[in-house]
Amino acid sequence: MSTVCPLTLASPPCLLSGSKDCTLRVWALAASVPLDGCCLRILKGHSGPVLCAKELVDGRAVSSSQDHTIRVWDIEGETCVRVIETGPIGVVYSLVPLSDGRRLCGAGMLDEGVSARVWDLLSGDEVLVCRGGHQGYVSAAIAVTGRDGERERERLCTGGEDGDLRVWDLSTGLWTHVHSEHRGAVLSLAQLKDGRLVSGSVDGAMKVWHSIH
Repeated sequence: MSTVCPLTLASPPCLLSGSKDCTLRVWALAASVPLDGCCLRILKGHSGPVLCAKELVDGRAVSSSQDHTIRVWDIEGETCVRVIETGPIGVVYSLVPLSDGRRLCGAGMLDEGVSARVWDLLSGDEVLVCRGGHQGYVSAAIAVTGRDGERERERLCTGGEDGDLRVWDLSTGLWTHVHSEHRGAVLSLAQLKDGRLVSGSVDGAMKVWHSIH
């Protein structure tokens, strides 16, 4: 398996996994269910290894693949309901559904000079490009929320092959802050309940950030 995520809106609880065999699989995850640990569904459509999978706020799922596509899935119906082309050299390693339920960020090895793209999930259209910033590919991405004056604001945070963390304004596509503390590629990002950010890198360090904005 190359990626796994919980399906928190499913009943009973399930896991979604993606693999090099180009499929996604839904697994039972409730000890009270006789099928606990069994594969319930297989989602087919990708023609290359699956790199990332995430649950959407409406219960559907999205996945990215080395076949240069992002697919939106109706899990119950076991069908692909939308295909988004990422371009001839666009490989998305990280998918980030935004809190509005309509937009999806993708980051990875995209066109030269592009760190991330944002698509409208309803139309499949590209609505924002985050240009510049990282040297090399983007290896991790997450949506982070924090105070901006009197209101909460959602931003995109990316970690790159270059060891940098960059924070992006999702209304302009411009990066606003950069942190260059890691000495190797940043492979994982997570936000804690208190708002702090955690980053993990191939340099062997895990760093906790009190503020990245």
